Amino acid sequence: MLIFIKIPDSISENKKIDIKELRESMEEGVIFIKQQKSILFLLVMYSVLEFTGAISFDSMYAPLLLARTGNNEAVVGIVSTIAAAGSLLASLVMSVTKQSKKKLSIMFAGSIMCLFGIMLFGIGRNLIWWSIVVFFGCFGAPIYQTYQTVILRERVPVFMQGRIFSLQGMITSSLSPLGCFIGAVLADYVFEPFMQNTGTLQEILSKIVGNGKGAGMGLMFVMAGVLGIIIIIFFRNSHDIRALEITDK
Repeated sequence: MLIFIKIPDSISENKKIDIKELRESMEEGVIFIKQQKSILFLLVMYSVLEFTGAISFDSMYAPLLLARTGNNEAVVGIVSTIAAAGSLLASLVMSVTKQSKKKLSIMFAGSIMCLFGIMLFGIGRNLIWWSIVVFFGCFGAPIYQTYQTVILRERVPVFMQGRIFSLQGMITSSLSPLGCFIGAVLADYVFEPFMQNTGTLQEILSKIVGNGKGAGMGLMFVMAGVLGIIIIIFFRNSHDIRALEITDK
C-alpha cells in the first residue's frame, strides 16, 4: 500500500487547530448525522452487530467450547484457527474480486452470515459442527465490514469522513468491552443457572441447545443470533437504508 497508493495531504502542515475549531468541527459532525438518516441508521446497525457479537461469540465462544468438551483446549485451538481461516479467505476473495454494484445487498448478506453463524454455533455439540459454522460465520465478517466501509466512503463527503469514522471507532471501543462484560454476567448469573434447573421450558430448550454445562451459553448464542437477524431484517426494509443503494442501480 505504501508503494502503490498515494494519499494526498489536503491540509497544510502549518495549520493549527484550536479548541474552538475542534468543538465546531464536532458540532458539524453531529449536525451532519442528524441530517443524514441513512448514515445514522447504518451506524446504528453497525452498533447492533458489534454488540451482538461482543455479548455472544467474541466473549463466550471459548468458555462455551470448554464447558461442552470437558475443558478440551485443543477444540478451542482448532475452532479459533478455522475462524481465522474463514476471515482470511473472505479477505482474500474481497481483494481479488471486482467490487459489486449491489453493495448494500452484499453487506446485508455478510451480516446475516455472521448472525446465522452465532445462532448455529450455540446449537452445536461437536467439533465438526462448530468448525463448519464458525468458518461460515467468520467468512461473512470481512464481507460486511468491507462493504459497510465502502458505502460510508461513497456517501460521506471527504471533509466529513474523519469525524464519521472516528464515531464508528468510538462505537466499537465502547460497545465491545461493554458487550463482553454483559455477556459474562448473563452467562454466569442468568442463562447457565436457568438451564441447570428442571422444568418444561428447560426441557423444550434442551432439544435445541442440549443440556448440562454450556447449555445456557448456547441459549445465549441462539437468542443473540435470532434477535440480531430480526433487527437486521428490519433495517434492510427501512426506506432510509434502502436509499443508500439507489445510486448503485
